Order: sequence, then structure tokens, then C-alpha cells
Amino acid sequence: MRRVIIVLIILLAPMSMVTRGTAVASSAAIGEQPLVPALSHVMTSRTVEPMLLHELSTLNGRYSLASSGGCRALLQFDHVLSRTELATVARLGVDLRYRHGTPVRVGELYLASVRSAASVHRLEQLGLLRAFSGSKKFYPSLVESVPWTGADQVWHSLHVDGQAIDGYGVRVAVLDTGVDWLHPSFWRRSAGPFDVLLSDGAFYVDLDRDGYADDNEGPVATVLHQPGHNYDLSSDYMFIDVGGDGHFTFTDGDRWLGGIDGNGDGTVTLPDDDVVVLGESKVAVLYDQMGQKVYVRGVNLTEALSVTDYHGHGTHVASTIVGGQPGFTQRVGVAPGADLIVVQSGLDSADVLDGISFAIEQDADIINMSFSSYLGFLDGTD
Repeated sequence: MRRVIIVLIILLAPMSMVTRGTAVASSAAIGEQPLVPALSHVMTSRTVEPMLLHELSTLNGRYSLASSGGCRALLQFDHVLSRTELATVARLGVDLRYRHGTPVRVGELYLASVRSAASVHRLEQLGLLRAFSGSKKFYPSLVESVPWTGADQVWHSLHVDGQAIDGYGVRVAVLDTGVDWLHPSFWRRSAGPFDVLLSDGAFYVDLDRDGYADDNEGPVATVLHQPGHNYDLSSDYMFIDVGGDGHFTFTDGDRWLGGIDGNGDGTVTLPDDDVVVLGESKVAVLYDQMGQKVYVRGVNLTEALSVTDYHGHGTHVASTIVGGQPGFTQRVGVAPGADLIVVQSGLDSADVLDGISFAIEQDADIINMSFSSYLGFLDGTD
């Protein structure tokens, strides 16, 4: 059985922040006809969390059950459901979410759409333990503390079969606000080293090794627009600027570069020092939950140019894990050789479950989640 490590960094809000805003539905709010079994029993059994009860009462007060799509919910059973039990769930009026013909679940926790508290309660006969709202919102925090780990000593000192222990072969899923995947931190060496040519006062990378400066080989620029020919790359990045506009544009054919500091003086001096092309994305898979699209490296990742991290937290987390290139950049994450499975999420609780399920399907070795919420049981069960 494949073992997956889930890293959850979560901050819990004080209980007082929840109880002041929590609404509890009454049987009258659900409708005139009493539920069987009684809704009061459902509420006191702690099977259904108050947030989901409130959403159901609001839903059923506005729409008929026939026309309603239901409320997103997370259903926790005491075992993995059999095919027969899955069919029974549907007959009892609860719609489980499926992907590629398989229920979206993590262990015994299933993603579903429910229309009434009564239908949820009927699932107790199948071993339902608790039902949570799928709309519980999580929030990323930009406050961080990254301890010194000595990871660089591991990269340089320890090898297995000639390969540095730097995360190579490991797939890390980051379930967060997304990743600015075009940032140079998320690209690794794909070709080189190459000579650098000086032509008409500008530098070009001799990609075809013919000794001539071609249009697709330069000029070389840096993000911070460093002048001259000595580049301090401790906090800057070089790239082939095909359009010559001073800005990195992937669709123009611009590509990130790593400089080889030949004399170890802390700067890359062109054209004396060689460069490498950082042309392979560290993002193996990108799942855009909001757009319901999956992008795969080597297949259609370059179609995801508009999918980026507008918040910034996911990019921060991912760069801490895999960012940078040892020997070419100063700012490097703890496992720069690892691949990323990016789940760009709205961070509702239903999204979180779906994201975990997707990451497992994609053979993630580690799943990282760094966010918090003010809603829910707050007792560790959700």
C-alpha cells in the first residue's frame, strides 16, 4: 500500500469567535412537516454539524427539494463503502461526487451533495459518523517561521546511486492558493552549459553552438535590469529576452537562465561565464479547481498561462519546498529536486477534500496544506 504523508499546518481560532456567529436551524425553518426521524434528534446526535444544518435550512427555505442542487458536504463513515452501499446512498437521497467513475474520498471521508438533514441522518444505517459543511472556508496566512534545517549539507554530502538527496523522485502536492509557476524558482536545468556571445553591445546565448547570435538567443536581461556585464544573482534572475522589452514573456520564447560563477567571486560575468537554460518546469501537474481543468507537464501545461497565484501564499509555500536551483541561485528550498503537484483551490472544505483525493490519485508522496479556519467543530475531528 502506498503511504502518503500529509503535512497540515493549521491555526485554530478561539471558540468564542465561532459561537458568536453560529446559527442553529429549527424544525420550523426546514418546513411545516416534521422530519422523520425528528430534526431535534439529528441536532443532538452531533451527526450533522450546526453549519451544515444552517445551510440546509436556508436552502430548503428558498428552493424546493426537487429543484435544489443541494449543499456540499463531507460525510465521514466508519468504513469504506462497498459498491452496494454506494448505490444505497443514492437511493437514500444523497449524491456522492464521482471523478472518473470513482467516489471522491479520502479514506472514509466522502464528498457529497445533500438536500436535507433527514437524508443525512438516514445514512447512519450505513455507518455515517459525522456530516460536515463543504463550504467551510480556510484562509492562508503569510506569517511564517522556517527553521534552519541544514538541507544544503544533505544535498552536497549524501548521494544514493550517484543522485544527490535533494527531493529527486518525490512528488509533493501543495494544496493552496496556487503557484506562480512561471517564476524562475520553479524551473530546473534542462540544457547547457552554453557559451555567451557579445553582439552589438548585447549578450546572446549560443544555443545552437554555431558561434553566431540568433534572434531567439537573446539579448540576455535580468529581472532587476542590472546594467553592465557583472551580474549579482543572489536576488536576481537572468533570462533570454527574445522581444528585447526587458520583461519575461513566456509566449515570446523567453527562457530563464542560470549563470555559472566560474571564478567563485559571487557574480556571473558575461561573456566569460557560461550559462544553462532552466527549461523544465518543476510543476508536474496543476489542478485548477475553480476552472475544473488539469494541466500536465509535457502535455498541456503551457496552456495554463492565465492560471497563477493572485494571493501569493501558495507560491511562498511551494518555493520553501522546491524553489531555486543549487549552484545557480542563492534562494533555494529544502527539496529543489522534487516535483510539484499544484492544487489551486478556493479552500472551501469540500475543495480541500477534493484536492487531497486528487493528490493521492496523482501519486503524491507528500501533501502540504497550510491554512486555518474560524468555523466548524474545532475539536480536531474536521
